[in-house]
Amino acid sequence: MTPFALPALEPFSSLPPPALSSSAYATALNQVQALGGKVSTLRTARDSETAVFWSDFSYTSMPPGHWHLIAEGIAVSQTNSLVDNARLFALLSLAQADTGILCWEAKFRYNLWRPVTAIQRADEDSNPLTHADPMWDHFLSSPPFPAYFSGHSSFSAASAVVLADFYGRDTLPFKASSDSLPGVARDYTSLADCADEVGMSRIYGGIHYSFDNTEGKEVGRKVGNYVSTHFLLPVSALPSVRVSQVRLGTVELTVQGRGTGRLELQVSEDLRTFVPLSSSMFVPGGWRYTDTNANFASKFYRAVETE
Repeated sequence: MTPFALPALEPFSSLPPPALSSSAYATALNQVQALGGKVSTLRTARDSETAVFWSDFSYTSMPPGHWHLIAEGIAVSQTNSLVDNARLFALLSLAQADTGILCWEAKFRYNLWRPVTAIQRADEDSNPLTHADPMWDHFLSSPPFPAYFSGHSSFSAASAVVLADFYGRDTLPFKASSDSLPGVARDYTSLADCADEVGMSRIYGGIHYSFDNTEGKEVGRKVGNYVSTHFLLPVSALPSVRVSQVRLGTVELTVQGRGTGRLELQVSEDLRTFVPLSSSMFVPGGWRYTDTNANFASKFYRAVETE
């Protein structure tokens, strides 16, 4: 599936999961076996509540919707304008959509079994550090698709990054509620900490390995950062073209950048196809270009960052 914002999947794709015979795999399997079982002496009451709070089963708003609800609350507390909200929720949706594409591509590329199957059949993994328990059951039901990597973790990391980039800081006070635990609310002061909690909730639920969580967050952060810095930039961050002077057949332009990279001046006669006229590195105060073949009534100019 073609991503909405990313230029391609490959630069953002996940690394493979650990081999079943590796110590990293055994460590992760043993952790979820201890913490994520239907009966666990290590999982606390708070951990169990965390698993349910962030479970986001199919009858709920699910992880993307859960983060949209969080974003709604933050937007109200930050007194966003209508334009702010249009931009924020478009960025959030773009990041979540492309994160989902990457996540499900990885799930079916690697086709890694869920912990409940892996633990019950650990005698088949050729790993002396794992121990089969045919009677083991997960605390929460596992979804009917492969494990690696975690959708909850990747959606949460991408959403947290987009929100932090939008407001210019990770430390924002906000409240989260849960469709899975009506009437229960939790208070947070850090978007990243909240995303970390969501990732751990899947281990407490017996649904994911720790490397599902770690890689999911890594991919989500990369997608969130890319979308925030390449799409729907605020007007104040965009390069501009200003007409300085118009003479017969000649237009003098001033091109102003907002960053430190290279700008390309482009022209179009139909607002659909733009062709380059000139390019320059960032110049304080802008740089000038004279189009000596200008029919001003039928030409449109724009500046774009090329690096």
